[in-house]
Amino acid sequence: LMQEHIFDPLNMRYSTFDPTVAMTYALAHSHDLNDDGTLSVQHRFGDNVAGYPSGSVISNVTDLAHFAVMLLHAGHFGDGQILSPNSVRQMQTLQGDMMTVSGAGYGLTLSLDHVQGVQRVGHQGAVGTYGSILTMLPETKRAVIITCNRAFGFWDRLYEIVDHIILEWLDPPKIQPAPPTISPEKSHWSGYTGYYVGQLRGLVKISAEQDSLMLEWHGEKMALQAHRPHVYFGKLGEVTLSVGFVPETAGPTQYIMLNGAPCQRIEYALPIL
Repeated sequence: LMQEHIFDPLNMRYSTFDPTVAMTYALAHSHDLNDDGTLSVQHRFGDNVAGYPSGSVISNVTDLAHFAVMLLHAGHFGDGQILSPNSVRQMQTLQGDMMTVSGAGYGLTLSLDHVQGVQRVGHQGAVGTYGSILTMLPETKRAVIITCNRAFGFWDRLYEIVDHIILEWLDPPKIQPAPPTISPEKSHWSGYTGYYVGQLRGLVKISAEQDSLMLEWHGEKMALQAHRPHVYFGKLGEVTLSVGFVPETAGPTQYIMLNGAPCQRIEYALPIL
């Protein structure tokens, strides 16, 4: 189905779900990062048919560029209409909110965000030590694509490269405006306060002190300001932290989103010494 409706019409000649097909082309190998900083080839290839077609497409930058061109032109590529404009619109419309001040979340198959007020959409993936980043700016019809056969250990650098290119395109002002604020709904604060923990963010404490909602994280404490209903932000130096409180139909908040990553409420008490 993918071959007939996507790969062939988009002239994605080297894109496939089948590793045995990919191996007939010039296929980059996964690599291990050694203790001395050198790389060595992995002589195994990850393959899990159960993951198809949610992931595991083997592709290259040229083929992915064709895919990006189609998404940036309302589903049109060459002489054909690959996807309907409405389908592409839904892919780039917020379906799942990550509760950040930048408007991060998910459309259909695509991650969504904003940089300098411009929408950024894309998709990231990894299998084995392979990694790929596809980032598009629909308003400017530009895209950045990176593929790497040793992404683990280098993800931060890859994202820095993508962000640097995008900021060069947008030519942002040197002083960034603060996120807009609203009057907080203080009646919700008692349900917000408590301890939360998440796999990516660790231990988080939310408290209400002196008419302010406070965040404690990694030894830092900061006041939070309301950005929109249930979404707050704080400043850690020049870095803006987003805190979203997932609404409950009854009872206290059970989950928060700290910079887009989930944390769950826990019962936590310091030991008595």
